[in-house]
Amino acid sequence: MGTDGLCGEARRWAPRGDPGRGTCHRAVIPGAARAIARRGKTSMQQRLLFITQVADKVPTAVLADRYGVSKRTVTRHDEHRESTWAAASRGVPHWSTCAHDGRFPLVDRALFDWFICVRGSGLPVSRLALQVRAGKLSGTLYPGVSFQASNGYVERWRKRNSIRSVRLHGAGGTARAASVEIEMAQLREKLTGVHPSLIINMDEAALFYQLAHTKSYVLSRDARTVRGTALQGAKARITVIFCVNATGTFKFLSVIGSAATPVCFRGHMGGLPIKYYNQRNGWMDKVVFRKWREDLMPDLRDFSPSPVVLIMDNASGHNVPDQITGFREEKLPVAYLLNIWILGPVAPLTGQYSCAGFN
Repeated sequence: MGTDGLCGEARRWAPRGDPGRGTCHRAVIPGAARAIARRGKTSMQQRLLFITQVADKVPTAVLADRYGVSKRTVTRHDEHRESTWAAASRGVPHWSTCAHDGRFPLVDRALFDWFICVRGSGLPVSRLALQVRAGKLSGTLYPGVSFQASNGYVERWRKRNSIRSVRLHGAGGTARAASVEIEMAQLREKLTGVHPSLIINMDEAALFYQLAHTKSYVLSRDARTVRGTALQGAKARITVIFCVNATGTFKFLSVIGSAATPVCFRGHMGGLPIKYYNQRNGWMDKVVFRKWREDLMPDLRDFSPSPVVLIMDNASGHNVPDQITGFREEKLPVAYLLNIWILGPVAPLTGQYSCAGFN
């Protein structure tokens, strides 16, 4: 019988003249062995496997060869067997690669139970959701103790529980083509001599208030097979219209919904601090744009009697033929406006909304 797959002490007992003597062909067992070799980490289940087999007098070299690790790895886990058994008795998941508890073990366990429950229902779990939930749990489990559900806490917590972030669905990006730069240069030339306070930028941001996140934290073992949820295709929406001048001294906010009179605003439509418009799909069209522009002009005239320039994207709903005296409209490339609004004022607003939604 040859000695293929044996190393160290096991190979030493091979008969003289055996072709396997003096060489080492490491046997790689599918599954756990490849995962250990790739990541350089061992799970609680694998550590317990090492410990129990060492206790059963299985040679260290045989275990190292069987699971594709070094002999030092097997020896090190056997030396720390007490802490490993203690971690297993505390309920550390068998797939976790960390045997140590955090500073707030009760929060860690409660957050993990909540995470398993949410993922079991098929819903995505974002970093913000974990932070908000951890903050609530800390107030209940550690009253009066200072706790910060920071990015660092979530990062350490997910590593302790062998959790990773994956994108559940792909998304296309927007490329900034050379033509965008040419159009921007032409627009800057048109705006030469216009005071910044008289340059107004307008754009819409759709808020899909029932839409689930496209990225979620999942167990590492499920990363390749996890799927999304039907809520990731929910299209119920409202549209927020942002209108701000270049100096930030003039602001005009509006909302487009699908209901003519929302139930929560009945009897109070005249006292709303913003303008509300209704459209069947909740987005901007030519009819809504014409009404919005008519409501904008009185506020603009109160702000300044001088002519103003409105900069917006070239969406079809913005193409209204009639013009207003002292009100000039200029169109921006969509790709450029996307960069401005996503990286600018819209990002903090959507972040605050998401946090309030989880709260």
